[in-house]
Amino acid sequence: MIDGHGDPNTSQVYKAALETIYPIAYGLKFFSKSELDRDYTVMPLEALRFETLDEGLAVQTLHIGPYDDEGPVLAAMHTDFIPAHSLNMAGKHHEIYLSDPRRTAPEKLKIILRQPVVRAYSSLSDGDAA
Repeated sequence: MIDGHGDPNTSQVYKAALETIYPIAYGLKFFSKSELDRDYTVMPLEALRFETLDEGLAVQTLHIGPYDDEGPVLAAMHTDFIPAHSLNMAGKHHEIYLSDPRRTAPEKLKIILRQPVVRAYSSLSDGDAA
């Protein structure tokens, strides 16, 4: 895990983190495969602190394109989709980066945008009228 913040498009810290974490992850994978005869998949990069995560119900979407273009998608998720489906945001928004920005053209970047939610319950009982 590498903790950080900021714009992944311009942050030199983010770039350095990727240049550090991927070689370590793949080095361990290849060591495990060759020395222990155990292969596994290196999981996608996620933007969230390392901890046990049980977020329950969540709304998510796949965004394809530059990271800078995800703002309107998040806005639609938060202000349109979630309220329209009687949901309230709960927990921390997080992102799962499916593409390596060092090797993928900006227009082909893939990222899952996820927001934990809870069902919004009316204070009226079924028999009451508003």
